[in-house]
Amino acid sequence: MLAYALRGFMYQGWILLLFSTFSHGFDLSPAPILENISLKKTALAISYNREHKQADWVSYTLTRNELRDCAKRRDNFRADPDLNREDASQLSDYAKSGYDRGHLSPAADNKINAKVMSESFLLSNISPQPANFNRSIWARLELLVRAWAKTKGGIQVTTGPVLQNGLSTIGNHVSVPVEYYKVLVTNDTKEAIGLLLPTNASGDLEKYVVSIDRIEEKTKIDFMYRLSNSQQDFLEKNPARQNWNFNEKFSYYPCNENLEYFRFQNIFLPIFN
Repeated sequence: MLAYALRGFMYQGWILLLFSTFSHGFDLSPAPILENISLKKTALAISYNREHKQADWVSYTLTRNELRDCAKRRDNFRADPDLNREDASQLSDYAKSGYDRGHLSPAADNKINAKVMSESFLLSNISPQPANFNRSIWARLELLVRAWAKTKGGIQVTTGPVLQNGLSTIGNHVSVPVEYYKVLVTNDTKEAIGLLLPTNASGDLEKYVVSIDRIEEKTKIDFMYRLSNSQQDFLEKNPARQNWNFNEKFSYYPCNENLEYFRFQNIFLPIFN
């Protein structure tokens, strides 16, 4: 949805209203987790779990504008400077662990500019994933999410691991999840879908579609708390596979293509006496 900044002034008996539009006007990120650290990056909202040394969720809007091929991948993985050292995961935690530094918000979703791309390599956006998961079915799902965002005009993506007691760890107590999820909501809030993948997942992605209610039960995260109860019930209980094409193809827009739906609109309204 779009938020409007409104200014008006008089011009020869008319009111000139200037509307500027912003694609991030309605925040569809999940409810904050009180014991977590809330981090805000240029494009990402992150709920960081100190105990497990990774995010419970990373949430961001993916519109056609963000799907322009502007920034090259730079593998500058590093600790998040907004976290205290004792809370933050470090590069040394992943060294020789046998696990990939798996993106939650993938680098390929963050090509709009160099700053956004760089921030996607902060370890607060990273979770230890088996290579055969990160580079295979998870990568296929990430590509499909981009295709859906392009087709549907924009979606809110929330993604993360299922964090729970008893997980194995690497390094200095960085938990190794065995399941990951994605919750997707179209920007018009008319459609949503949830996917829950174990790290040994394989084959068709469609078989990992679940209700968002089920992901909430697993993670204890309230994904759509800003929506009305009736909207939540409709979107969270119904996986609605039929609304999401699992054969969708994707390609980036050129960097210099202007994809803003609205820039500035001058709307003249007469004054009635």
